[in-house]
Amino acid sequence: MIRHIFSLIWTGRKHNAWLFAELSIVFVIAWYMVDLGFQLLHNRSIPMGYELDGVYVLEQVYMTKEEAAEERDRLLERVRHFPSVRATHMTSRFDVLPFSSSFNGGRYHADSTTGKDLHARYRAINDDDYFEVFDVRSIRTGERARFDLSDPSGVIVSEDFAEKLFGSVEAIGRRIYSGEGALRIVDVIPRQKGAIYELPYPALYLRYPEEVELLQQIVFSVSRDFDRETFEREVGPCKPLIEESDVLSHLYGVGKQVVLARALAIFFVSSIALGIVGSFWFRMRKRRSEIGLRMALGSSRLRLECLLVGEALLLLLMASLPALGVAALIVDNDLLMGIGLSGSRGSGDAMYLINQPWLRYVITAGSTLVIMALVVGLSAWIPARQGANLNPVDALRSE
Repeated sequence: MIRHIFSLIWTGRKHNAWLFAELSIVFVIAWYMVDLGFQLLHNRSIPMGYELDGVYVLEQVYMTKEEAAEERDRLLERVRHFPSVRATHMTSRFDVLPFSSSFNGGRYHADSTTGKDLHARYRAINDDDYFEVFDVRSIRTGERARFDLSDPSGVIVSEDFAEKLFGSVEAIGRRIYSGEGALRIVDVIPRQKGAIYELPYPALYLRYPEEVELLQQIVFSVSRDFDRETFEREVGPCKPLIEESDVLSHLYGVGKQVVLARALAIFFVSSIALGIVGSFWFRMRKRRSEIGLRMALGSSRLRLECLLVGEALLLLLMASLPALGVAALIVDNDLLMGIGLSGSRGSGDAMYLINQPWLRYVITAGSTLVIMALVVGLSAWIPARQGANLNPVDALRSE
């Protein structure tokens, strides 16, 4: 049967050439959209490294210089002593919060002369309350992360930070060097993501005294019986941090990239499906007389449907070969769209599938072929089934 299908494709090569070209172009576009979808699902599946459930942010607080210190402490106490509030953290440095639009980073070295160096995000926080609010735990002890108050040079780093600088060697107690001098690692925490759709990026937390600023932000974690309505009436407006993150992400890029990726995927998938359905519908209409002749010669409806669907799928398989070559060139030249600050490959950690371009290519190309086969098969089967149900005499009269 396959030889017969090849013969049919070759016989109708003038008409099939246009369909071949259409399927090749559509395959490349569909593959690009599948890769975007794969990247979004992959990145979202990676743990954030901290807890977001039950974390709220108080509406930004503006203060005058005269009242800043007093008002800050008063407001913080009101939040801290409200029923169901478990932990609070106040900061004027918005880059320390998840989903921030700011990115502060620096280079860190394993020794003071040469040695390995690493670019990492750093977050300056004033106390351990930050780790309480976001339930950030040490990967060594399982307890919440803590600074060593007896050592002002103590810092807490993420797991990927420690691995990239020290490999399998224990990082706690080791010294690292930067433009600010020598620092000592006192704890290691899970890999930290800046946003839901980004890859983790090496992170370093250091203690830094909080200055009195005109603009403060308070984040706090709550238990399940938290009464938001009462809180807003007695303390002030608040919202779950995840809602605030959506606003920040859309304003400063990551959300826009995600929305763009989704919009492009929906648009192209819809256009591709409609285009393929239309092409095969028109193709079957042109072959009504052929269908009628086959039925008059004794071909069963099932065999006729299998023949027409098989022809469409074989044509897709042939068209996918040049399309896969184009896709391979795109991968080889690193032209894939990336999501978030970490880009398409994040910090280059090979443990993530999207940082293994050829494995990623195989997965997305295979997925695209399956999706296209379903669309093409369905697009060919619907008109083929209608054609097979025609009266052979009426079909033979069609032009």
